[in-house]
Amino acid sequence: MIPTWRPSLRRTLLTNLVAPAIVLAVVLGIGGMVLIQRVVETTHDRLLDGSVLAIAERVGVEDGELTVDLPQVALGMLESQSHDSIYYSVTYLGELITGYKDLPLTGFDRLKAGETGHRDGSYRGKPVRIGVQARQVYGRPGLVLVAVAETVQARHAVEREMLIGLAVLEAGLIGLIACLGWYAVDRGLRPLGELKREIDARGCSRRPKSQSARPFPGAAGSLGARACRKLAAAATGSGH
Repeated sequence: MIPTWRPSLRRTLLTNLVAPAIVLAVVLGIGGMVLIQRVVETTHDRLLDGSVLAIAERVGVEDGELTVDLPQVALGMLESQSHDSIYYSVTYLGELITGYKDLPLTGFDRLKAGETGHRDGSYRGKPVRIGVQARQVYGRPGLVLVAVAETVQARHAVEREMLIGLAVLEAGLIGLIACLGWYAVDRGLRPLGELKREIDARGCSRRPKSQSARPFPGAAGSLGARACRKLAAAATGSGH
């Protein structure tokens, strides 16, 4: 009869300790990824809003015409080491006042005065994040749309760094749990190891050579022998 392989008691206990930790780490990793994306998006959108507001405050009317005194600080807020490209436009009732004429502004015409909206888009073949504010200008019935768009290289770089850090921390946590689990299982199974040595020393696990050599007659002796063999098997399994 081919012997059936059974995992050792130590391996079984360690698996039962580490497996839930891995599942928990995966769940926390997914939640952390979503949270990181939201934090990065919110932080960079605030910088985008600052640039939009700096331009919107310079929109005025001069000699009956809308004018924009574009401040350099408005676009300087968005400069980063990732060399993102920055685009802007100021439009009134669909007509361009200054900036890039083909900047996509679809959907922002529903904004009310003073409101700011954001959306992802594509411009010149690159993914961009667009921020738009609707501005009411004195003496004009319609709303001026001030838009600033930036490519998303810096956002993705920050997200990537934070996700790598999260993955390293989770891997370290799982490794620490595995080490502590191994130590705890080893200490917990130590009494079984001592019991095995005691059983071996007494010869309880050895089958008697003859009927007269059994310590207990009849069924009691058979029951005692089976109990000894089970204890010895459990102790042996804990040593692997």
